[in-house]
Amino acid sequence: MSELKFEAPDAGIWEQDGTHFPRPMTLFAREAFPEGFYKGFKMGTSQYGLLLSHLKAGFVNGFLYNKPIIVGAPENAKGGPPPKPVFKLLCLLHGETRRRIKRAKTVLQEKPWREHVKNWDEVLKPNSMKNHLRLQSVDLGSLTDGQLRDHMAECWENSKAMCFQHHIYTVSCAIPVGDFMSCVQEWTQLPPSDISQALRGSTPLSAGVTDEYLAALKAIASDEKAKKILKSPDKPGDILIKLQELPGETGKSIKAYLDLVSYRILGGYDVTCPTAIETPEVLVKALQTIYSPEDQAKADQKVKAQTEKIRNAVPEQHRILFEEILGEARFVNRLRDERSYWSDLWSTGISRRALLEIGRRVAKKGKIKAAEHILDASYGETLALLTGTGTAPSAEELEKRREFRLTVSNDTAPAFLNGKPSPPPPVDWYPKEAQRTMRAMDVFLSHLFSGGQQKSEGKVVRGISVSSGVYEGKARVIDKIDDLNLLQKGEVLVTRSTSTAFNYVLPLVGAIVTDRGGLMSHAAIVAREYGLPGVVGCQVAAQIIPNGAKVRVDADKGEVTLL
Repeated sequence: MSELKFEAPDAGIWEQDGTHFPRPMTLFAREAFPEGFYKGFKMGTSQYGLLLSHLKAGFVNGFLYNKPIIVGAPENAKGGPPPKPVFKLLCLLHGETRRRIKRAKTVLQEKPWREHVKNWDEVLKPNSMKNHLRLQSVDLGSLTDGQLRDHMAECWENSKAMCFQHHIYTVSCAIPVGDFMSCVQEWTQLPPSDISQALRGSTPLSAGVTDEYLAALKAIASDEKAKKILKSPDKPGDILIKLQELPGETGKSIKAYLDLVSYRILGGYDVTCPTAIETPEVLVKALQTIYSPEDQAKADQKVKAQTEKIRNAVPEQHRILFEEILGEARFVNRLRDERSYWSDLWSTGISRRALLEIGRRVAKKGKIKAAEHILDASYGETLALLTGTGTAPSAEELEKRREFRLTVSNDTAPAFLNGKPSPPPPVDWYPKEAQRTMRAMDVFLSHLFSGGQQKSEGKVVRGISVSSGVYEGKARVIDKIDDLNLLQKGEVLVTRSTSTAFNYVLPLVGAIVTDRGGLMSHAAIVAREYGLPGVVGCQVAAQIIPNGAKVRVDADKGEVTLL
Protein backbone atom coordinates (compact mmCIF):
# COMPACT_ATOMS: atom_id res chain seq x y z
CA MET A 1 0.00 0.00 0.00
CA SER A 2 1.47 3.35 -1.04
CA GLU A 3 1.84 6.04 1.62
CA LEU A 4 -1.45 7.84 2.14
CA LYS A 5 -1.75 11.59 2.00
CA PHE A 6 -4.03 13.24 4.54
CA GLU A 7 -5.19 16.61 3.28
CA ALA A 8 -7.84 18.46 5.27
CA PRO A 9 -11.25 18.92 3.60
CA ASP A 10 -10.78 22.69 3.84
CA ALA A 11 -8.70 25.33 5.60
CA GLY A 12 -10.25 24.65 9.03
CA ILE A 13 -8.84 22.59 11.90
CA TRP A 14 -10.03 18.98 11.84
CA GLU A 15 -9.81 16.28 14.52
CA GLN A 16 -10.04 12.57 13.76
CA ASP A 17 -12.81 10.78 15.66
CA GLY A 18 -10.95 7.69 16.77
CA THR A 19 -13.34 7.14 19.67
CA HIS A 20 -16.37 6.30 17.52
CA PHE A 21 -14.78 5.43 14.16
CA PRO A 22 -11.16 4.31 14.59
CA ARG A 23 -11.16 2.71 11.12
CA PRO A 24 -12.21 3.94 7.66
CA MET A 25 -15.98 4.13 7.21
CA THR A 26 -17.85 2.55 4.32
CA LEU A 27 -19.39 4.78 1.66
CA PHE A 28 -22.81 3.68 2.88
CA ALA A 29 -22.05 4.96 6.39
CA ARG A 30 -20.38 8.13 5.11
CA GLU A 31 -23.55 9.00 3.25
CA ALA A 32 -26.01 7.98 5.97
CA PHE A 33 -24.22 9.53 8.94
CA PRO A 34 -23.43 13.26 8.43
CA GLU A 35 -26.87 14.79 7.85
CA GLY A 36 -28.49 13.35 10.98
CA PHE A 37 -25.38 13.99 13.04
CA TYR A 38 -25.28 17.62 11.94
CA LYS A 39 -29.00 18.32 12.38
CA GLY A 40 -29.36 16.50 15.68
CA PHE A 41 -26.29 17.99 17.32
CA LYS A 42 -27.19 21.49 16.10
CA MET A 43 -30.70 21.16 17.51
CA GLY A 44 -29.32 20.22 20.92
CA THR A 45 -26.78 23.02 21.17
CA SER A 46 -29.44 25.56 20.19
CA GLN A 47 -31.88 24.28 22.82
CA TYR A 48 -29.26 24.58 25.56
CA GLY A 49 -27.72 27.90 24.53
CA LEU A 50 -24.23 26.70 23.61
CA LEU A 51 -21.97 28.72 21.34
CA LEU A 52 -20.70 25.51 19.75
CA SER A 53 -23.22 25.16 16.92
CA HIS A 54 -22.28 21.69 15.70
CA LEU A 55 -19.49 19.49 14.46
CA LYS A 56 -19.03 19.36 10.71
CA ALA A 57 -18.07 15.92 9.43
CA GLY A 58 -15.47 15.32 6.74
CA PHE A 59 -13.77 12.20 5.42
CA VAL A 60 -10.13 11.75 4.50
CA ASN A 61 -9.18 8.34 3.12
CA GLY A 62 -12.37 7.09 4.71
CA PHE A 63 -11.45 8.25 8.23
CA LEU A 64 -13.96 10.52 9.95
CA TYR A 65 -12.76 14.00 10.90
CA ASN A 66 -14.78 16.65 12.71
CA LYS A 67 -14.49 20.42 12.66
CA PRO A 68 -16.24 22.56 15.32
CA ILE A 69 -18.53 25.29 13.99
CA ILE A 70 -18.84 28.19 16.42
CA VAL A 71 -21.79 30.59 16.41
CA GLY A 72 -20.70 34.03 15.23
CA ALA A 73 -17.19 32.95 14.21
CA PRO A 74 -15.82 32.53 10.66
CA GLU A 75 -16.01 28.84 9.76
CA ASN A 76 -12.27 28.37 9.27
CA ALA A 77 -11.08 30.74 11.97
CA LYS A 78 -7.82 29.76 13.68
CA GLY A 79 -6.04 31.03 16.73
CA GLY A 80 -8.82 30.60 19.26
CA PRO A 81 -11.48 33.02 20.43
CA PRO A 82 -11.15 36.75 19.78
CA PRO A 83 -9.78 39.07 22.48
CA LYS A 84 -12.03 39.35 25.52
CA PRO A 85 -13.41 42.84 24.64
CA VAL A 86 -14.32 41.66 21.13
CA PHE A 87 -15.93 38.51 22.53
CA LYS A 88 -17.97 40.57 24.97
CA LEU A 89 -19.07 42.82 22.11
CA LEU A 90 -20.15 39.81 20.03
CA CYS A 91 -22.21 38.55 22.96
CA LEU A 92 -24.06 41.87 22.95
CA LEU A 93 -24.43 42.53 19.22
CA HIS A 94 -24.56 39.21 17.35
CA GLY A 95 -28.21 38.12 17.27
CA GLU A 96 -27.83 34.33 17.52
CA THR A 97 -24.99 34.61 20.04
CA ARG A 98 -27.12 36.90 22.19
CA ARG A 99 -30.10 34.51 21.98
CA ARG A 100 -28.05 31.49 22.96
CA ILE A 101 -26.44 33.17 25.93
CA LYS A 102 -29.87 34.29 27.11
CA ARG A 103 -30.98 30.66 26.87
CA ALA A 104 -27.89 29.43 28.72
CA LYS A 105 -28.83 31.63 31.67
CA THR A 106 -32.09 29.74 32.32
CA VAL A 107 -31.58 26.20 31.03
CA LEU A 108 -30.35 24.67 34.29
CA GLN A 109 -33.40 25.99 36.13
CA GLU A 110 -35.89 24.92 33.45
CA LYS A 111 -34.39 21.41 33.01
CA PRO A 112 -35.56 20.72 29.43
CA TRP A 113 -33.92 17.28 29.55
CA ARG A 114 -36.84 16.06 31.65
CA GLU A 115 -39.25 16.66 28.78
CA HIS A 116 -36.74 15.11 26.38
CA VAL A 117 -36.52 11.90 28.42
CA LYS A 118 -40.32 11.76 28.53
CA ASN A 119 -40.52 12.16 24.75
CA TRP A 120 -37.88 9.48 24.36
CA ASP A 121 -39.74 7.01 26.56
CA GLU A 122 -43.23 7.69 25.23
CA VAL A 123 -42.67 8.50 21.55
CA LEU A 124 -39.24 8.00 19.98
CA LYS A 125 -38.19 4.72 21.57
CA PRO A 126 -41.50 2.82 21.15
CA ASN A 127 -41.98 4.07 17.60
CA SER A 128 -38.50 3.06 16.50
CA MET A 129 -38.84 -0.31 18.24
CA LYS A 130 -42.07 -1.01 16.39
CA ASN A 131 -40.58 0.00 13.05
CA HIS A 132 -37.40 -2.04 13.54
CA LEU A 133 -39.33 -5.16 14.45
CA ARG A 134 -41.43 -4.69 11.32
CA LEU A 135 -38.41 -4.22 9.03
CA GLN A 136 -36.48 -7.20 10.38
CA SER A 137 -39.52 -9.48 10.11
CA VAL A 138 -39.57 -9.15 6.31
CA ASP A 139 -38.71 -12.44 4.59
CA LEU A 140 -36.00 -11.13 2.28
CA GLY A 141 -35.60 -14.37 0.39
CA SER A 142 -39.20 -14.23 -0.85
CA LEU A 143 -38.86 -10.71 -2.31
CA THR A 144 -38.41 -9.98 -6.00
CA ASP A 145 -35.47 -7.81 -6.94
CA GLY A 146 -37.86 -4.86 -7.27
CA GLN A 147 -39.35 -5.49 -3.83
CA LEU A 148 -35.89 -5.89 -2.33
CA ARG A 149 -34.89 -2.56 -3.89
CA ASP A 150 -37.89 -0.90 -2.22
CA HIS A 151 -37.08 -2.58 1.11
CA MET A 152 -33.46 -1.42 0.85
CA ALA A 153 -34.69 2.13 0.21
CA GLU A 154 -36.78 1.95 3.38
CA CYS A 155 -33.81 0.65 5.38
CA TRP A 156 -31.66 3.47 3.98
CA GLU A 157 -34.10 6.17 5.04
CA ASN A 158 -34.46 4.52 8.44
CA SER A 159 -30.68 4.50 8.93
CA LYS A 160 -30.52 8.24 8.28
CA ALA A 161 -33.49 8.91 10.56
CA MET A 162 -31.99 6.85 13.38
CA CYS A 163 -28.68 8.71 13.15
CA PHE A 164 -30.66 11.92 13.65
CA GLN A 165 -32.59 10.35 16.54
CA HIS A 166 -29.33 9.32 18.21
CA HIS A 167 -27.99 12.87 18.19
CA ILE A 168 -30.96 15.10 19.01
CA TYR A 169 -30.50 14.45 22.73
CA THR A 170 -26.69 14.33 22.86
CA VAL A 171 -26.54 17.67 24.68
CA SER A 172 -29.48 16.68 26.89
CA CYS A 173 -27.30 13.88 28.27
CA ALA A 174 -24.20 16.03 28.56
CA ILE A 175 -25.34 19.12 30.46
CA PRO A 176 -26.74 17.55 33.68
CA VAL A 177 -23.82 15.12 33.99
CA GLY A 178 -21.24 17.81 33.21
CA ASP A 179 -22.90 20.15 35.71
CA PHE A 180 -22.75 17.52 38.44
CA MET A 181 -19.10 16.70 37.76
CA SER A 182 -17.95 20.33 37.57
CA CYS A 183 -19.87 21.59 40.62
CA VAL A 184 -18.87 18.72 42.90
CA GLN A 185 -15.23 18.91 41.88
CA GLU A 186 -15.19 22.63 42.60
CA TRP A 187 -16.80 22.11 46.01
CA THR A 188 -14.81 19.07 47.16
CA GLN A 189 -11.55 18.90 45.14
CA LEU A 190 -12.15 15.13 44.96
CA PRO A 191 -10.72 13.27 41.94
CA PRO A 192 -13.23 13.14 39.06
CA SER A 193 -12.99 9.34 39.04
CA ASP A 194 -14.28 9.27 42.64
CA ILE A 195 -17.12 11.69 41.86
CA SER A 196 -18.27 9.69 38.83
CA GLN A 197 -18.86 6.62 41.01
CA ALA A 198 -22.06 8.27 42.25
CA LEU A 199 -23.51 7.69 38.75
CA ARG A 200 -23.14 3.92 38.89
CA GLY A 201 -26.46 2.09 38.54
CA SER A 202 -28.13 4.94 36.67
CA THR A 203 -27.78 3.36 33.23
CA PRO A 204 -28.60 -0.38 33.44
CA LEU A 205 -28.49 -0.79 29.66
CA SER A 206 -24.76 -0.08 29.77
CA ALA A 207 -24.47 -3.36 31.66
CA GLY A 208 -26.62 -5.12 29.07
CA VAL A 209 -29.62 -5.21 31.39
CA THR A 210 -33.09 -4.79 29.88
CA ASP A 211 -36.44 -6.07 31.07
CA GLU A 212 -36.43 -8.57 28.21
CA TYR A 213 -32.97 -9.84 29.12
CA LEU A 214 -33.88 -10.31 32.78
CA ALA A 215 -37.10 -12.10 31.79
CA ALA A 216 -35.11 -14.49 29.58
CA LEU A 217 -32.59 -15.21 32.35
CA LYS A 218 -35.39 -15.77 34.86
CA ALA A 219 -37.18 -18.16 32.53
CA ILE A 220 -33.98 -20.15 31.92
CA ALA A 221 -33.18 -20.33 35.64
CA SER A 222 -36.55 -22.01 36.34
CA ASP A 223 -36.49 -24.38 33.35
CA GLU A 224 -34.30 -27.48 33.56
CA LYS A 225 -34.65 -28.19 29.83
CA ALA A 226 -33.40 -24.69 29.01
CA LYS A 227 -30.38 -25.06 31.30
CA LYS A 228 -29.57 -28.43 29.72
CA ILE A 229 -29.76 -26.96 26.21
CA LEU A 230 -27.45 -24.07 27.19
CA LYS A 231 -24.85 -26.53 28.47
CA SER A 232 -25.06 -28.82 25.44
CA PRO A 233 -22.17 -29.11 22.93
CA ASP A 234 -24.48 -28.09 20.08
CA LYS A 235 -23.61 -25.25 17.76
CA PRO A 236 -24.57 -21.84 19.23
CA GLY A 237 -27.06 -21.16 16.45
CA ASP A 238 -28.81 -24.48 17.08
CA ILE A 239 -28.91 -23.75 20.81
CA LEU A 240 -30.74 -20.47 20.18
CA ILE A 241 -33.27 -22.19 17.92
CA LYS A 242 -33.95 -24.92 20.49
CA LEU A 243 -34.36 -22.38 23.29
CA GLN A 244 -36.94 -20.43 21.32
CA GLU A 245 -38.85 -23.62 20.55
CA LEU A 246 -39.31 -24.50 24.23
CA PRO A 247 -42.98 -24.48 25.30
CA GLY A 248 -44.55 -21.95 27.59
CA GLU A 249 -43.01 -18.84 29.08
CA THR A 250 -39.40 -19.95 28.53
CA GLY A 251 -39.52 -20.06 24.73
CA LYS A 252 -41.67 -16.95 24.61
CA SER A 253 -39.31 -14.94 26.82
CA ILE A 254 -36.19 -16.02 24.96
CA LYS A 255 -37.75 -15.22 21.60
CA ALA A 256 -38.81 -11.76 22.83
CA TYR A 257 -35.25 -11.06 23.95
CA LEU A 258 -33.68 -12.34 20.74
CA ASP A 259 -36.12 -10.34 18.61
CA LEU A 260 -34.78 -7.20 20.26
CA VAL A 261 -31.07 -7.98 20.07
CA SER A 262 -30.44 -10.25 17.08
CA TYR A 263 -30.11 -7.58 14.41
CA ARG A 264 -28.16 -5.00 16.37
CA ILE A 265 -24.56 -4.67 15.26
CA LEU A 266 -21.63 -5.57 17.48
CA GLY A 267 -18.52 -3.54 18.11
CA GLY A 268 -19.03 -0.31 16.17
CA TYR A 269 -21.39 1.84 14.12
CA ASP A 270 -20.88 0.69 10.51
CA VAL A 271 -22.60 -1.91 8.32
CA THR A 272 -19.32 -3.86 8.30
CA CYS A 273 -19.93 -4.81 11.95
CA PRO A 274 -21.61 -8.22 12.35
CA THR A 275 -25.04 -8.43 13.91
CA ALA A 276 -25.53 -10.36 17.10
CA ILE A 277 -27.33 -13.20 15.31
CA GLU A 278 -24.31 -13.61 13.02
CA THR A 279 -22.22 -14.31 16.12
CA PRO A 280 -24.62 -16.61 18.02
CA GLU A 281 -21.89 -17.70 20.42
CA VAL A 282 -21.99 -14.19 21.91
CA LEU A 283 -25.75 -14.43 22.50
CA VAL A 284 -25.40 -17.88 24.04
CA LYS A 285 -22.69 -16.62 26.40
CA ALA A 286 -24.97 -13.73 27.40
CA LEU A 287 -27.79 -16.16 28.23
CA GLN A 288 -25.38 -18.31 30.25
CA THR A 289 -24.68 -15.35 32.53
CA ILE A 290 -26.15 -15.64 36.00
CA TYR A 291 -27.79 -12.41 37.09
CA SER A 292 -27.64 -12.18 40.86
CA PRO A 293 -30.02 -9.85 42.73
CA GLU A 294 -27.78 -10.29 45.75
CA ASP A 295 -24.75 -9.03 43.84
CA GLN A 296 -26.82 -6.12 42.57
CA ALA A 297 -27.85 -5.26 46.11
CA LYS A 298 -24.19 -5.26 47.18
CA ALA A 299 -23.35 -2.98 44.26
CA ASP A 300 -26.16 -0.63 45.26
CA GLN A 301 -24.81 -0.47 48.80
CA LYS A 302 -21.35 0.34 47.47
CA VAL A 303 -22.78 3.21 45.42
CA LYS A 304 -24.62 4.53 48.46
CA ALA A 305 -21.41 4.44 50.51
CA GLN A 306 -19.43 6.25 47.81
CA THR A 307 -22.19 8.83 47.38
CA GLU A 308 -22.23 9.43 51.12
CA LYS A 309 -18.47 9.96 51.05
CA ILE A 310 -18.92 12.60 48.34
CA ARG A 311 -21.86 14.19 50.14
CA ASN A 312 -19.86 14.54 53.34
CA ALA A 313 -17.12 16.36 51.41
CA VAL A 314 -19.59 18.92 50.05
CA PRO A 315 -19.75 22.11 52.16
CA GLU A 316 -23.03 22.48 54.04
CA GLN A 317 -24.17 25.50 52.01
CA HIS A 318 -24.09 23.41 48.80
CA ARG A 319 -25.79 20.26 50.10
CA ILE A 320 -29.27 21.07 48.78
CA LEU A 321 -27.93 21.82 45.30
CA PHE A 322 -25.78 18.69 45.46
CA GLU A 323 -28.85 16.49 45.95
CA GLU A 324 -30.62 18.24 43.08
CA ILE A 325 -27.84 17.96 40.52
CA LEU A 326 -27.00 14.37 41.51
CA GLY A 327 -30.64 13.44 40.97
CA GLU A 328 -30.73 15.12 37.56
CA ALA A 329 -27.46 13.50 36.44
CA ARG A 330 -28.67 10.04 37.45
CA PHE A 331 -32.08 10.69 35.90
CA VAL A 332 -30.75 11.51 32.43
CA ASN A 333 -27.65 9.30 32.36
CA ARG A 334 -29.39 6.24 30.92
CA LEU A 335 -30.16 8.19 27.75
CA ARG A 336 -26.46 8.07 26.80
CA ASP A 337 -26.54 4.42 25.75
CA GLU A 338 -30.25 4.07 25.07
CA ARG A 339 -30.09 6.58 22.19
CA SER A 340 -27.73 4.33 20.28
CA TYR A 341 -29.13 0.98 21.42
CA TRP A 342 -32.68 1.66 20.24
CA SER A 343 -31.71 3.81 17.24
CA ASP A 344 -28.73 3.48 14.92
CA LEU A 345 -27.21 0.24 16.25
CA TRP A 346 -30.46 -1.48 15.35
CA SER A 347 -31.13 0.36 12.08
CA THR A 348 -27.56 -0.30 10.91
CA GLY A 349 -27.95 -4.02 11.56
CA ILE A 350 -31.21 -4.09 9.62
CA SER A 351 -29.56 -2.25 6.72
CA ARG A 352 -26.68 -4.74 6.84
CA ARG A 353 -29.18 -7.61 6.61
CA ALA A 354 -30.72 -6.13 3.44
CA LEU A 355 -27.31 -5.30 1.94
CA LEU A 356 -26.06 -8.86 2.39
CA GLU A 357 -29.19 -10.25 0.71
CA ILE A 358 -28.48 -7.97 -2.25
CA GLY A 359 -24.84 -9.04 -2.12
CA ARG A 360 -25.78 -12.71 -2.33
CA ARG A 361 -27.95 -12.10 -5.38
CA VAL A 362 -25.40 -9.89 -7.13
CA ALA A 363 -22.55 -12.33 -6.40
CA LYS A 364 -24.64 -15.17 -7.82
CA LYS A 365 -24.86 -13.19 -11.06
CA GLY A 366 -21.08 -12.76 -11.07
CA LYS A 367 -21.16 -8.98 -10.63
CA ILE A 368 -19.11 -9.08 -7.42
CA LYS A 369 -16.72 -11.69 -6.05
CA ALA A 370 -18.40 -12.28 -2.68
CA ALA A 371 -21.64 -11.19 -1.03
CA GLU A 372 -19.89 -9.19 1.72
CA HIS A 373 -18.15 -7.02 -0.89
CA ILE A 374 -21.46 -5.17 -1.32
CA LEU A 375 -20.79 -3.51 2.04
CA ASP A 376 -18.15 -1.35 0.37
CA ALA A 377 -20.57 0.03 -2.20
CA SER A 378 -22.46 3.27 -1.74
CA TYR A 379 -26.23 3.17 -1.42
CA GLY A 380 -26.69 4.25 -5.04
CA GLU A 381 -24.10 1.74 -6.27
CA THR A 382 -25.87 -1.02 -4.35
CA LEU A 383 -29.15 -0.33 -6.13
CA ALA A 384 -27.34 -0.09 -9.47
CA LEU A 385 -25.79 -3.51 -8.94
CA LEU A 386 -29.15 -4.99 -7.97
CA THR A 387 -31.26 -3.48 -10.72
CA GLY A 388 -28.73 -3.23 -13.52
CA THR A 389 -29.45 0.45 -14.01
CA GLY A 390 -27.18 3.35 -13.13
CA THR A 391 -23.43 3.45 -12.53
CA ALA A 392 -22.07 0.46 -10.66
CA PRO A 393 -18.49 -0.27 -9.54
CA SER A 394 -16.61 -3.26 -10.87
CA ALA A 395 -16.01 -6.36 -8.79
CA GLU A 396 -12.31 -5.44 -8.71
CA GLU A 397 -13.05 -1.95 -7.40
CA LEU A 398 -15.18 -3.25 -4.52
CA GLU A 399 -12.55 -5.84 -3.65
CA LYS A 400 -9.92 -3.08 -3.60
CA ARG A 401 -12.03 -0.90 -1.28
CA ARG A 402 -12.59 -3.80 1.07
CA GLU A 403 -8.90 -4.70 1.16
CA PHE A 404 -7.96 -1.12 2.04
CA ARG A 405 -10.56 -0.87 4.79
CA LEU A 406 -9.46 -4.14 6.39
CA THR A 407 -5.71 -3.64 6.19
CA VAL A 408 -5.07 0.06 6.82
CA SER A 409 -3.71 0.63 10.31
CA ASN A 410 -5.74 2.44 12.95
CA ASP A 411 -2.72 4.65 13.52
CA THR A 412 -2.49 5.78 9.90
CA ALA A 413 -4.74 8.81 10.28
CA PRO A 414 -3.19 11.86 11.99
CA ALA A 415 -5.10 13.02 15.06
CA PHE A 416 -5.36 16.58 13.69
CA LEU A 417 -5.19 18.26 10.31
CA ASN A 418 -4.18 21.93 9.90
CA GLY A 419 -3.08 22.25 13.52
CA LYS A 420 -4.78 21.64 16.84
CA PRO A 421 -8.02 23.32 17.94
CA SER A 422 -7.73 26.14 20.45
CA PRO A 423 -9.53 25.94 23.79
CA PRO A 424 -12.95 27.61 24.07
CA PRO A 425 -13.32 31.06 25.63
CA PRO A 426 -12.71 31.02 29.39
CA VAL A 427 -15.94 30.45 31.28
CA ASP A 428 -15.55 33.73 33.18
CA TRP A 429 -15.86 35.66 29.92
CA TYR A 430 -19.56 34.79 29.77
CA PRO A 431 -22.27 36.60 31.73
CA LYS A 432 -22.33 35.20 35.24
CA GLU A 433 -25.76 33.57 34.85
CA ALA A 434 -24.56 31.59 31.78
CA GLN A 435 -21.22 30.42 33.15
CA ARG A 436 -22.49 27.28 34.85
CA THR A 437 -24.10 25.94 31.66
CA MET A 438 -21.01 26.63 29.56
CA ARG A 439 -18.76 25.03 32.15
CA ALA A 440 -20.97 21.94 32.31
CA MET A 441 -20.55 21.27 28.58
CA ASP A 442 -16.81 21.98 28.65
CA VAL A 443 -16.29 19.58 31.55
CA PHE A 444 -18.40 16.85 29.95
CA LEU A 445 -16.53 17.04 26.64
CA SER A 446 -13.16 17.03 28.35
CA HIS A 447 -14.10 13.89 30.29
CA LEU A 448 -15.54 12.26 27.17
CA PHE A 449 -12.51 12.53 24.90
CA SER A 450 -9.45 13.46 26.97
CA GLY A 451 -7.05 10.58 27.48
CA GLY A 452 -4.57 10.04 30.26
CA GLN A 453 -1.61 12.40 30.56
CA GLN A 454 0.78 10.03 32.33
CA LYS A 455 3.40 8.36 30.16
CA SER A 456 3.59 4.59 29.80
CA GLU A 457 6.99 2.97 30.19
CA GLY A 458 8.46 -0.49 30.09
CA LYS A 459 5.84 -3.02 31.10
CA VAL A 460 3.48 -0.46 32.65
CA VAL A 461 0.73 1.22 30.67
CA ARG A 462 -0.93 4.21 32.33
CA GLY A 463 -4.30 5.85 31.77
CA ILE A 464 -7.34 7.20 33.58
CA SER A 465 -8.85 5.19 36.42
CA VAL A 466 -12.61 4.95 35.95
CA SER A 467 -13.44 2.43 38.67
CA SER A 468 -11.77 0.63 41.53
CA GLY A 469 -10.24 -2.79 42.05
CA VAL A 470 -7.38 -4.95 40.83
CA TYR A 471 -7.74 -7.82 38.37
CA GLU A 472 -5.28 -10.26 36.81
CA GLY A 473 -6.08 -12.18 33.65
CA LYS A 474 -5.24 -12.92 30.04
CA ALA A 475 -5.41 -9.97 27.67
CA ARG A 476 -7.68 -10.19 24.65
CA VAL A 477 -6.58 -7.47 22.25
CA ILE A 478 -9.45 -6.60 19.92
CA ASP A 479 -8.26 -4.74 16.83
CA LYS A 480 -10.94 -5.94 14.40
CA ILE A 481 -14.64 -6.29 15.06
CA ASP A 482 -14.53 -9.86 13.77
CA ASP A 483 -12.34 -10.78 16.76
CA LEU A 484 -15.06 -10.05 19.31
CA ASN A 485 -16.34 -13.61 19.18
CA LEU A 486 -12.91 -14.78 20.39
CA LEU A 487 -13.41 -13.08 23.75
CA GLN A 488 -13.58 -15.63 26.57
CA LYS A 489 -15.07 -15.27 30.02
CA GLY A 490 -12.69 -13.64 32.48
CA GLU A 491 -10.33 -12.13 29.93
CA VAL A 492 -9.15 -8.52 30.01
CA LEU A 493 -10.57 -6.60 27.05
CA VAL A 494 -7.88 -4.38 25.47
CA THR A 495 -9.05 -2.25 22.58
CA ARG A 496 -8.86 1.20 21.03
CA SER A 497 -12.34 2.22 22.13
CA THR A 498 -15.73 0.73 22.86
CA SER A 499 -19.28 1.69 21.96
CA THR A 500 -22.77 0.64 23.00
CA ALA A 501 -22.35 -2.11 20.41
CA PHE A 502 -19.92 -3.85 22.81
CA ASN A 503 -22.61 -4.34 25.47
CA TYR A 504 -23.35 -7.94 24.48
CA VAL A 505 -19.81 -9.15 25.16
CA LEU A 506 -18.85 -7.04 28.15
CA PRO A 507 -20.54 -9.35 30.70
CA LEU A 508 -17.77 -11.79 29.85
CA VAL A 509 -14.75 -9.63 30.67
CA GLY A 510 -12.81 -9.34 33.90
CA ALA A 511 -11.49 -5.84 33.26
CA ILE A 512 -11.52 -3.16 30.53
CA VAL A 513 -8.55 -1.27 29.06
CA THR A 514 -8.90 1.23 26.20
CA ASP A 515 -6.60 3.61 24.36
CA ARG A 516 -9.23 6.26 23.65
CA GLY A 517 -11.82 8.07 25.71
CA GLY A 518 -12.03 9.65 29.11
CA LEU A 519 -14.06 9.45 32.29
CA MET A 520 -17.39 9.86 30.47
CA SER A 521 -16.57 7.54 27.56
CA HIS A 522 -18.61 4.43 26.95
CA ALA A 523 -15.88 2.15 28.30
CA ALA A 524 -15.79 4.15 31.54
CA ILE A 525 -19.57 3.97 31.92
CA VAL A 526 -19.57 0.21 31.38
CA ALA A 527 -16.72 -0.37 33.83
CA ARG A 528 -18.68 1.52 36.49
CA GLU A 529 -21.97 -0.25 35.76
CA TYR A 530 -20.42 -3.71 35.87
CA GLY A 531 -18.15 -2.86 38.77
CA LEU A 532 -15.17 -3.90 36.65
CA PRO A 533 -11.63 -2.56 37.07
CA GLY A 534 -11.23 -0.14 34.17
CA VAL A 535 -8.44 2.05 32.80
CA VAL A 536 -9.15 4.22 29.74
CA GLY A 537 -7.27 6.76 27.63
CA CYS A 538 -4.06 4.70 27.72
CA GLN A 539 -3.05 5.78 24.18
CA VAL A 540 -0.74 2.79 23.54
CA ALA A 541 -2.19 -0.24 25.37
CA ALA A 542 -3.32 -2.03 22.19
CA GLN A 543 0.18 -1.60 20.75
CA ILE A 544 2.20 -2.58 23.82
CA ILE A 545 0.14 -5.43 25.27
CA PRO A 546 0.44 -8.67 23.27
CA ASN A 547 -2.69 -10.71 22.73
CA GLY A 548 -2.79 -13.51 25.30
CA ALA A 549 -0.34 -11.88 27.70
CA LYS A 550 -1.12 -12.00 31.39
CA VAL A 551 -1.76 -8.55 32.80
CA ARG A 552 -2.67 -6.88 36.06
CA VAL A 553 -5.23 -4.09 35.80
CA ASP A 554 -4.92 -1.81 38.81
CA ALA A 555 -7.85 0.56 38.44
CA ASP A 556 -7.03 2.22 41.75
CA LYS A 557 -3.76 3.51 40.28
CA GLY A 558 -4.84 3.73 36.64
CA GLU A 559 -2.14 1.26 35.60
CA VAL A 560 -1.93 -1.93 33.53
CA THR A 561 1.15 -4.08 34.09
CA LEU A 562 2.46 -6.88 31.88
CA LEU A 563 3.25 -9.84 34.09
